Order: sequence, then structure tokens, then C-alpha cells
Amino acid sequence: MEFSRDHLLMLYRDMVRGRKFEEEFMEAHFKASEPWGFHPHLGVGQEALGAGGCTFLRPDDYLVKSHRGATQELAKGMPMRQIVAGAYGKKTALNEGKGGGHLSYMERGIVGIGGTIGTCFPMATGLGIAAQRAGREQVVICFFGDGAAQRGTLHESMNWASVLRLPIIWLCENNLYYVSMHVSEAMAVKDLATLADSYAMPGEIVDGQDVVAVAKAVARAVERARKGEGPTFLECKTYRYRPHEEGNDPDSYAGAEDSRDPEELKHWLARDPIKLFRERLLDQGFKAEELDAVDRAATDEAREAVAWAAASPLPEPEEAFEGLYAD
Repeated sequence: MEFSRDHLLMLYRDMVRGRKFEEEFMEAHFKASEPWGFHPHLGVGQEALGAGGCTFLRPDDYLVKSHRGATQELAKGMPMRQIVAGAYGKKTALNEGKGGGHLSYMERGIVGIGGTIGTCFPMATGLGIAAQRAGREQVVICFFGDGAAQRGTLHESMNWASVLRLPIIWLCENNLYYVSMHVSEAMAVKDLATLADSYAMPGEIVDGQDVVAVAKAVARAVERARKGEGPTFLECKTYRYRPHEEGNDPDSYAGAEDSRDPEELKHWLARDPIKLFRERLLDQGFKAEELDAVDRAATDEAREAVAWAAASPLPEPEEAFEGLYAD
């Protein structure tokens, strides 16, 4: 896939929207201006994966993911307002304030987040079967972390997807840590992409800080899937800049649960995916003013979304049991 000037700007926009959203989201969280039912799992530093993986998907393609980050939903078309409203438990959320950040938006193929680690895999497999039977060349992209790759549900799902040649892209966001444990302490193989060999599907290691590399790898996998050639496993090497989940310290980059080497963090901060891509675009002739305008628009959108959600009403207590059963 070759990227036009507009395509490149779309990738930059979707990464910046993800970053600005989470910065404003986090600021509101630490100001404690709204009640929270959970600590956010931010994807700061991993935006190239969501943008590269979802920007060029069709509206009817399916997205399944884990809790970390919001760039995937934003790039796939979920309104930013809805993500905040869901986190705040507001009536205006897609789930009407029930389920927190567990949101689905079927108009754009966003199926939602499973409540436990590893539930995304059988969900993606079921959607792959549905897509295959529909015969419309839809694909499923499933995002998950390196820790989730140790769940048995992935291995069962990868095997079934390969046997049935399902149109699934398994995209592993390998940020090197299972909460605080380094992958080298918990994984017998150096690269998770080698799992693909056991299930007769292509496996590829991708620089997760390079949005173009991610987008091209996903595009290749999507093309295979649409042709009926089956699933692909992509391992994107990346890094989360924030803690595993947000606690009480807005200035924390390591997090109380972490023992990450400050020099390691420094190395990865220098490879910030937005910084690297902005420099690349400037080298290719984009104007700084043009990119600055994208930054400002994303910040304005994020602030408006947070303000809108904060002003939205909470559901009434008597509504708690509505929607449990079909009428």
C-alpha cells in the first residue's frame, strides 16, 4: 500500500487525537472532577498501533481490543465524547452509563471490550466466522497485549482461525511488561510472532513506533484476509510511557508497581511515535503550521468531549435493571 499525502495526514491526525484525548482524559481524572469506577489504562506511547491498525479499515470491518488506549476506537470512528461518557458512567454514553469503558459501536464495527483478559480472542473468532459466512470480504482485527498472549484462549482461537481460514488479524501490542514483569521473565521465546508457525499462519515482527510500518503490515494482512487466505499474526514492539494503570500520581511515568529502568524509559521516550512521524512528515515537505493545526484541533476536540461528558446526567437508580432482558 502506498500512502498519499492525505493518507499520511490521516495517520498523523489519528495518532494525535489519541494522545491529546488521553492527556485531557488523564488531567480530568487527577483533578477528580468526576467519579471514576476504574483507573484508566492509557496507551500513551502506543498510538502508532491504533492509528496504523484502524485508520484504513472499512466501517463494516470488526474491531476487538483490550482495555489499553483509545486510539483504536477513535481511528475506527467512535465519537470521542462517548468514550469519556462511558468512563464517567453517564446516561449519554452508548451503554447508558452501564459498564464503564466497555463500549460497543456496531455502526463502525466496534464490538467492545471483554471484562477479563483473553476474552477478546474467542470474540474475534466468532466474528471471523460471521464475517466469512456473510461473504462481504469483511475482516476482524484483534488487539491484545503481550501478557494476554499467554492465555489459552489465544492458542485455541488461533488454531480455529487457521483451520477455518478466518479473516482475522491478530495484533499483539508487545510493550515488554505484564504490569511490572518483563516479558523475558515470563515468556520462553524471544518473539511472540513465532507462535504463528505453530498455527500455520504468517507471523511478522513490526516496529510499533513506526505508524507507516504498522499500517503497511496491517494492509498486507487485510489483503490476505479479504482474499480468503486466512489469519495473520503481527507482533508490534512498542512501549507504554505511563503506568500499567493510573493511580494517584499524575507525574508518575514508572508507576508505583513498576521497577522499570529509567534509562530504558529514556530510550523509548526518544522513539515517541508521534515525534518520529512528525519529523518524517516535515522532511517530506509538510509545513509545521499544518501539523500544528492538527494538534490544536485534537486538543480542542478532547477538551470539548471531556466537558460534554462532565455536563451529562447520570442514569437514575431505577434504571439499573433496565435492558437486562429482551422485551
